Amino acid sequence: MVSGVRDALRGAEIFLVTTSEKFSLNESMRCRDVLSQQSPPIKFSSVVLNRAVDSSADCPVCRNRANATRAARVLLKREFPGADLYVGEDFGAPVVGITGLGAFAAHVVDGKPMKWKPRAPKAPEMRLLAFQWPVLKTPLPLVVGKGGVGKTTISAALSFITRAKSKLPLEICSVDPAPSLDDIFQTDITHEARSVLGDRKFLASEMDSVLLFRQWVAEVKETIDHATSGEVSGVHVDLSFERRLFSELLEIVPPGVDEVLAIVRILDLLGGASKRVVIDMAPTGHALDLLRTPQRILAWTRLLLKTLAAHRTLDFARDAGVKVAELGQRVRELLDLLKDPDRSCIYTVMLPEPLPDRETERLMHDLGELRLSSNSMFINRVLFAADVGKCQRCRRARQWQMATTAKLSRRFRSKTIYAVRNFPAEIAGKRALRTFTGELWRAR
Repeated sequence: MVSGVRDALRGAEIFLVTTSEKFSLNESMRCRDVLSQQSPPIKFSSVVLNRAVDSSADCPVCRNRANATRAARVLLKREFPGADLYVGEDFGAPVVGITGLGAFAAHVVDGKPMKWKPRAPKAPEMRLLAFQWPVLKTPLPLVVGKGGVGKTTISAALSFITRAKSKLPLEICSVDPAPSLDDIFQTDITHEARSVLGDRKFLASEMDSVLLFRQWVAEVKETIDHATSGEVSGVHVDLSFERRLFSELLEIVPPGVDEVLAIVRILDLLGGASKRVVIDMAPTGHALDLLRTPQRILAWTRLLLKTLAAHRTLDFARDAGVKVAELGQRVRELLDLLKDPDRSCIYTVMLPEPLPDRETERLMHDLGELRLSSNSMFINRVLFAADVGKCQRCRRARQWQMATTAKLSRRFRSKTIYAVRNFPAEIAGKRALRTFTGELWRAR
């Protein structure tokens, strides 16, 4: 089956979709570098620059985006030679329905003008109250959201304001397979925690969860290999079947076990309630799998322990059993922590657009089924009336934003909904974070 998948990928058309934002472009190049290291190397046949803005008129928002689009075109042609470059313009409205999708396809693939004229919804003006950024109160806050909504930026902003106001030691850690903390903090972030923004008590790390899992498996396998081949009372003993059985059980793991190991490791870093460890989660679907995984891991560890119990008279079975049992115990501690509102909380990040809105509703529903709750929601990149002026694109986009936000306010009346103003530039560095966290609004 694996060989079949490799053969299919070798001859497949693979499209990379990106935007002109710096973080998105950097992530695209990291993706290219990872795939190029495969054997054989995997290359993108086409690149789609989506949400592009080519004309700016007199709109400062669109002017910044048009400059970014031009720079992105140059970069993508240079970094992805041989790949076809397609451009999809942002018209300020979601592309939905057969007519809209057909027009958008002709626009992107054939380069035709976008003839579809979307109608903006009628929506009441959103009531906003000036507010201050919240200071994180629990030892383990988790920030979740769809890919591309600014989840990492919100995580960094919450960490920055909490460190500035509480003076508590804080570490922000990304378990996203495609992290971008290094873009925000403008320094090389690795799986080893290091200080950022010139503050030795403000740490950042990007957990290599796969590496952590491989290290754990290697430790258990080394224990098994050492004990299943040796001399007992002068007689050579080779328990090759048992060794193979346990090794294969270790390889058959539930999805998400590597990320859970990363969070378990982070628990070791908490050091009590006096420290904050902010988790920048993977995109929504992956994050939900991670939050479901502890129960799956408990079932997996029980299977391993049951198998080892049949050989409990052997030293290696007892040693390996201890490691597996320790993992199960840490996972139970993680479950207890996630369900304790005094020790953990979940912040949700979304964009004021219909498609992310629907995914957020599914996320809230799924969190409820897991008996987890998110009492605070950040709506990112909100356009204010003073920002859009007479620009038709921005006015249309803002109407959709108002309709989406009004729906969210009705749907989640019991939750605190924050509105984060759209900033013309990406947030990177201490000065930008200070400016970004100087303004926040609460939807009423």
